[in-house]
Amino acid sequence: MTQSEHGFQDDLEKNLQMRGLSPEQLADPQFFGRLFFDNLYRILKVGSIYEIEHNQTRLAVEEFFTFFREGMRLSVDDSFAIMIRDELAIVNGVTLRLDRQAQKRHNELRDLFTDALIRGVELRRNLTADEFIRFLVALKEASLSKKSGMEHVRLPNIDIAHGAPIRSIIDAVSNVN
Repeated sequence: MTQSEHGFQDDLEKNLQMRGLSPEQLADPQFFGRLFFDNLYRILKVGSIYEIEHNQTRLAVEEFFTFFREGMRLSVDDSFAIMIRDELAIVNGVTLRLDRQAQKRHNELRDLFTDALIRGVELRRNLTADEFIRFLVALKEASLSKKSGMEHVRLPNIDIAHGAPIRSIIDAVSNVN
């Protein structure tokens, strides 16, 4: 193991210990999904203060990538697909169980996705931090415009599910009628 890989492993273990997790849990969609929402929320909050391209935001993205790379290394899947449905978050087909704090964050992210006209994303194994930052910049711009959506955004390792997140069945039926 190289010195940089050893440092990465130490950082990962410290971050996981702070959260009471083991590295093996990162392959579980429940744990990965909660960490994804927690980290994305934090990245966007830091980005709202410093801008997405700022060094502080890049540090938050790098911390997320520590979890992402390890989760992908341990996962049997080649990607993590995150979908937003009303009050639910779904990662690789598994509905997340969210505590009150995580649900509040999910609701804020759902509103952001709604404004950007996307219902989810699929992050592939080879995703880079730069691609993720480009996605975040486009997400922020699209959510502020609330009209243009993200159809024009093409990133090699991120598939974007376009369209507003599906709301409740009652909302869907009322929109049809």
